[in-house]
Amino acid sequence: LMYAIAGIGKIFGENSSIINRDKIRELRHSHWVCDPAKAQRELGFSSQIPMDKGFRWTANWYKIHQWL
Repeated sequence: LMYAIAGIGKIFGENSSIINRDKIRELRHSHWVCDPAKAQRELGFSSQIPMDKGFRWTANWYKIHQWL
């Protein structure tokens, strides 16, 4: 489905679309993780923003800039 969406964007000349073949390949990568446990354990990293709030902020940014 994602490849079809990317293809439709290309047909209509939207080369700068956020969904393209390169982005789809990146999203399908087997090592995509969103777990800070290793960074916390090995680097002492502590996020100041909870992941769910960060996702909401990011989605809102994309909407404001009309990327979604």
